[in-house]
Amino acid sequence: MGLLDTVKELAGKIFTNGIKVEPEIARKRLRICKSCKFLLRTGNCKKCLCFVDEKTKYKDQRCPVGKW
Repeated sequence: MGLLDTVKELAGKIFTNGIKVEPEIARKRLRICKSCKFLLRTGNCKKCLCFVDEKTKYKDQRCPVGKW
């Protein structure tokens, strides 16, 4: 596991309640993010700077522009 993976994992634990959504919901959210104009090449959201591949997995998280 690289440093970036470790940071993503820690962010998922620190900034969420730890309850994950069903895998299909996470995949749907990620598809929405990947087609969004606010997704940066780094994989971060331009609006909230989250790692979208992690944020989309958690039940208590929301899209900052209301797409999911």
